[in-house]
Amino acid sequence: EPSQARVTKMNGDTHSRENDGGYALAGGLRSARDLARKFLPNKRRVSQPQAQGPEAARSARVSRGQPPEPARRFMVGEVYPVVQGRLAFAVHSSSDMTKAAIRRRPDLFFCSSDIHERYEAFCSDFGPVNLAAVHGFVDFMNEYTKHPQLRERTVVYYAEEEPELRTNACFLLCAYLVIEHGYSPEGAWEPFAAIMGDPFLTFRDATYQPQDYFLTVLACCQGIKKAMSLGWYSPDEFIAEDYEVLDDPSNADLHRVCPKFVAFKGPSEVKKKLVEGVYTFPPEHYCGIFQVMGVGAVVRLNEASTYDARGFTENGVRHY
Repeated sequence: EPSQARVTKMNGDTHSRENDGGYALAGGLRSARDLARKFLPNKRRVSQPQAQGPEAARSARVSRGQPPEPARRFMVGEVYPVVQGRLAFAVHSSSDMTKAAIRRRPDLFFCSSDIHERYEAFCSDFGPVNLAAVHGFVDFMNEYTKHPQLRERTVVYYAEEEPELRTNACFLLCAYLVIEHGYSPEGAWEPFAAIMGDPFLTFRDATYQPQDYFLTVLACCQGIKKAMSLGWYSPDEFIAEDYEVLDDPSNADLHRVCPKFVAFKGPSEVKKKLVEGVYTFPPEHYCGIFQVMGVGAVVRLNEASTYDARGFTENGVRHY
């Protein structure tokens, strides 16, 4: 039987080598073009699973005019059912609390990870974690929820007491239900919405200014569901390692937001090291990536003095 402990899943080691343009790329890739080829999405779409199990039961209760499961007030150490008899959520204030819970509830299996902690803040922002982390969390949870020795026990994912961390954990669990079990975003959010006391925050923009837009966990899950319905994200075909290569600030700091739109860190006139492992790159560095990804134009959002647009235009990329 797997041991009940805090489980940390870290990325595998990466190796750097010089590419054709003289820039070091992680992941053993030889060139920016090689990097882009690895990341090109497969356009084949797969059918999505239908809502099932507990969510279907909730929908049936509502259709019969019956109330959903009763709301419960938020308390540290309490176990909150997410999927009845199979999955639950808890917040623990210390490792001693976790150990005590394990001794007190042998019918439950407690597990956690560092995945809900992986968001790297720019300012006052704290999440949500990126798509590679979400994808990895689905694999992580499947290791336990599908483990043959845990079929008769409820798996409890626990997070720390800090509101930011428990909110990221809540988002990951909701995303897991949407991606792996075909829940609607509303059905995935329902058990968390029933926890009274507003224990979960809304996500915010990456500034230190007062928050004026409130991005909910539900809205994030609706975005995932929409991306899946459009074929922009396919769990069966997504390769997290490739995503992380482009995400890596020592490579490109670039993301394909949708098939027609790519966002990337603003270029600089020459390659610059900002801090250890974080660089800015000249336009030429991105042109090989853009050619393979089908990017034909760049829109400048920063000052004209930061880089010379000819680095794009002389390599076949329009600039505005």
